[in-house]
Amino acid sequence: MGALFLSSKLEESPLRLRDIINSYSYLIALSSYCSSPPYPDPSTYSSYVPMDYFATEFYDLKDALVIAEMQILKRLGFQTQCGLPYGHLVNYLKVLELNGEKELVNMAWGFLNDMRVLPFPNLFSRNVTDATPNVLDRMQTPAPALYPQSTLALTAIYLSTRLVSPPISLPLSSPSTWWELFDASEPDLVHVATMLGETYRDWNTSFPGVARNGDVEVKANIWRQAGGLPITKRAVRDTLEKMGVRGNGSENGKK
Repeated sequence: MGALFLSSKLEESPLRLRDIINSYSYLIALSSYCSSPPYPDPSTYSSYVPMDYFATEFYDLKDALVIAEMQILKRLGFQTQCGLPYGHLVNYLKVLELNGEKELVNMAWGFLNDMRVLPFPNLFSRNVTDATPNVLDRMQTPAPALYPQSTLALTAIYLSTRLVSPPISLPLSSPSTWWELFDASEPDLVHVATMLGETYRDWNTSFPGVARNGDVEVKANIWRQAGGLPITKRAVRDTLEKMGVRGNGSENGKK
């Protein structure tokens, strides 16, 4: 309750203490009702009695909630601002001179959306039985809690440059690889990408640009180290030909 109360203060619609306590009181009573044999359906629960407006129980819960909120703030060092990765993505794309690649930009932006929670205003108006990923599925990966926002943005670029057609090569040689210029390591990028891949697998889908054969994903080795990527135009064309994709250069017989 303390975390919810604190989180609501950071948005434009703060919650009242009494509303939070009453809601949790109902949920606790409902859980107790459904957890006892013969385990009735929640829709049959109709015996809830709200606590009295001046009940001692309410004031005890109120004091505990305020204390919990203060403990959370102390451990956060009162730093409650939450950054977003989109600004990092825009800046990095400009530095890497990729902001003109429309397909890559759209793909990278989509990866960021799929890594984190999307704040849809009509959260509960969506059909939760829809077979396609809906907004309730968008509490996707733990990456935003494990890595800085800059690493999420770099992972989106890391994946997009491999999956866009044709692939785009970035500096991989000394003095530093391109991700090291932004204070990131490749194992971190691969870990975030792996978590995103697991989310796509749970959705029964695949990375954009990765083919599927029936229910079996045809795995393009996007986890390979960056040194394995083609870094010349000819090597890119050869790679695409092996994948069955022909560009203008191949059609004209140019190498």
